[in-house]
Amino acid sequence: MKRLYVLSLLFLLPFFSKAQCFTQIQFTNIDCFGNCNGTAQAFPVGAAPYTYLWTPGGMTTQTVTGLCAGGYTVTVIDNAGCTSTSSCNITQPSQLFCAATVTQQASCSTCCDGSGVGTASGGTPPYTYMWAPAGCTGSTCNTLCPGTYSFCVTDANGCTCCSTVTVTFSTGISNPGLVSGFDAFPNPVTKELTITANFSAGTNATILVVNMLGEVVYTKNETATGLVTEHLDVSDFPSGAYFVQVKTEMGSTFKKVVKQ
Repeated sequence: MKRLYVLSLLFLLPFFSKAQCFTQIQFTNIDCFGNCNGTAQAFPVGAAPYTYLWTPGGMTTQTVTGLCAGGYTVTVIDNAGCTSTSSCNITQPSQLFCAATVTQQASCSTCCDGSGVGTASGGTPPYTYMWAPAGCTGSTCNTLCPGTYSFCVTDANGCTCCSTVTVTFSTGISNPGLVSGFDAFPNPVTKELTITANFSAGTNATILVVNMLGEVVYTKNETATGLVTEHLDVSDFPSGAYFVQVKTEMGSTFKKVVKQ
């Protein structure tokens, strides 16, 4: 009777072995919307060697790559005939969107005082920004010369999105409204530049001097009534062309000055 019991155990052992096989999956999701670079790898437990069948796709390797978003199942059969299955779902981030808008046109054909703002959504934050060829690295750029620019966004996974904008320029005074008598002299200038502007009552204005690279080398805010005179020492300024600009809430006006 004892011997029969042992034989019975030996007879049932293959069934116990089959019940012990199982499979787990390790996988990586897609980095950017629309890519097919997900991966999955099966890790079976049972009697090696194993055969694999992935669906959909029909791949027969332990590791599969180039997966698009969706669900995948692997069926594994071990050397003892034990079959196990496991499934995973490969996901992708939402699509990265970006857009750029010009918020201020340049004040002249060689002025670099145009402005733009860009927005981004989707993908995997945080984002980094680049305006080319201006070189600005924020969502806004305030040194745009007339021309076409690319606003590009890169998310945390390295996904990119680009949008283009075109900065134009005004042909002269763009209705500064509350300013008259604007002048900058002598021109050319070597040491001291005199800037004059006649403001209406309570005018909020900004006086700027911008070089040819779009860099603001002098700025002053004014709230004044009547004639304002500024004496600016430019003796240390590099030789070249500069633009003196007066801005109010109603517009701006400018003059080109040459530093000798």
